[in-house]
Amino acid sequence: MYQSKDADRILQAWRRLDPQVFERYLRLAYGTTAIEQISERNLTVITFDTAGYREHVGISGPADLRGEYADWRSWLDGDVYEVIVEQHTADRCWVHQDALYGLYGWPYAQQTALDLLTENAAAAAAAAQPQPAV
Repeated sequence: MYQSKDADRILQAWRRLDPQVFERYLRLAYGTTAIEQISERNLTVITFDTAGYREHVGISGPADLRGEYADWRSWLDGDVYEVIVEQHTADRCWVHQDALYGLYGWPYAQQTALDLLTENAAAAAAAAQPQPAV
């Protein structure tokens, strides 16, 4: 996990500077190329890259924060899902097969549910095939 050694200094700047001045500060002092800010009620989430972070993860150009923005927006809006796959059997009723939690955004959750269902159905079908005698 990456933790900027200047995290406390950046937080203090965010608390005391106007948002436009803060963005300029990040760009000049830390080589930031992308900044996304999301606010909801009493919570503000700011995602940004620094030159140190880009070097740490091997990014040579500007960062693309659209994915992070979308995930945080989903989290703030409560657009978070879990997918549980269960199989119904005559003797045991419902049997847990698989589950994933913390899926951000309905399209992603829906596609993940379809993928898990397909994988588990294929595995169940394969398990039901008679095995050749050895």
